[in-house]
Amino acid sequence: EGILSGIYKKLSFSAGYSGFKTDGFRENADQDDKIANVFLQAELSPSTSLQTEFRYRDLEAGDLGLRFNEGDYSPLQTEATDGTSIRFGLRQEFGPSLTLLASYMHADKEIDFALPEPELLQSFGLGREEKADSFEGQLLFRSPKVRVMAGAGYFDIDSEETTSFEIDDPDFGLTDITTGVSKIQHTNL
Repeated sequence: EGILSGIYKKLSFSAGYSGFKTDGFRENADQDDKIANVFLQAELSPSTSLQTEFRYRDLEAGDLGLRFNEGDYSPLQTEATDGTSIRFGLRQEFGPSLTLLASYMHADKEIDFALPEPELLQSFGLGREEKADSFEGQLLFRSPKVRVMAGAGYFDIDSEETTSFEIDDPDFGLTDITTGVSKIQHTNL
C-alpha cells in the first residue's frame, strides 16, 4: 500500500495503490484485490479549475460468503472483476455570483463468475461487460436575496451478459448459453 500526494503552485496531485492477498480462513476463501487511483487538479486561473481522476480495480476471489453452516461453501467457485474509470471535472466562475460545475465520467467493467459442480456433472457461469458514460452540469447563482441551483445529468450504461449452464452427462449432455444486451439511459433535470 502506498499514497503519494503533493501540491505545487496551482497544481495538486495524489496517486495511490492498495493490494490485498489472502488464502482465507478455509478452502476457497482466497482473495486477491488490487486498487490504483490517480487524481490531478489544476487551477488555470482564479476563475477556472480542472480535475481528472483515474481508478483501476482487479479482484479475484473464491467463495467469500459467510453462512450459518460453516460447511456451506463451494470449493470451486471463482469470481473475477476488472474495472477502470476516468473522470473529468470543470469549475468556471463567470463572476462573483455565477458558477458552472461540469463533469464527465466513463467506466468499463468485466465480471466473470464460475460455479462448477463436478459431483453433480453440471456447471454454471456468468460473464458481464459494462460500459458507462455520464455527463453532469450544475449552475449556481448567488445574490444577497436569492440563491438558485439548477442542473442536469445524463447517464448511459450499456451491458452484455452471458449466462451458461452445462450438464456434463455422456448420455444426456446439455449446454445452454444465453446472451442478453441491455441499455439504460437516464436524464436528470
